[in-house]
Amino acid sequence: PRKTAPGACKRFAQPLLSADPYIENRRREVEERVTRAVNRKLELVDRRLEAQKDTAFAGYEREKLIRKKQQLALMCSNVTVRLGRTLGYLRLISPNDAEYDPDLIRRKKEVERAAMEYVMEYERKRGWVPKDVHEEDLGYDIESTRGEEKMHIEVKGLSKESDEVTLTHNELKASEFFRETYYLYVVLDPLGPSPRLVVQRSPFKVKREVVVKQYVVEVDATGG
Repeated sequence: PRKTAPGACKRFAQPLLSADPYIENRRREVEERVTRAVNRKLELVDRRLEAQKDTAFAGYEREKLIRKKQQLALMCSNVTVRLGRTLGYLRLISPNDAEYDPDLIRRKKEVERAAMEYVMEYERKRGWVPKDVHEEDLGYDIESTRGEEKMHIEVKGLSKESDEVTLTHNELKASEFFRETYYLYVVLDPLGPSPRLVVQRSPFKVKREVVVKQYVVEVDATGG
């Protein structure tokens, strides 16, 4: 039998609240699915903790990873399956009645994806080795290395030319921590025939706070 790794999320042992076979099967399915997902995430976190052990900026990234590991451990202890009471009802609203534009949302995602691809290729062409980490919530999208050098790159894509982009609170804090190795890469019109890249280095000029956790940064569209 496969041994459980140290600190891994163990199978949940929750008493059944119903003898119904359906409830029992659903409980078991949820336990197994959550256990697999949490253990997989814990394994990734442990790998990153080990990799960051001797790096120059280990403090910042290790702190974030340790916090994430604590959250995963809490998830292990708090998950249960039970018959719930009715909390309310949902009403489906037609997209035509809702205050959002699905085409605009889809377009935004396409712009973001194209901007990431453009920057990854740009880094490769200039001899660096980029790594996509945008799903790891580190405050930047790409780690680009060349020998002992490392850049932390936040990528923004704009479908039309603008003099400002938004940074989340996490992104701004990361830029303040990494400072000289943190770069903002703004790709103008990444879906067009001739995308243009504007690069800015931390620290940034924060123009104004848009919402509680987002900031606006001035972008020099001339590339200067």
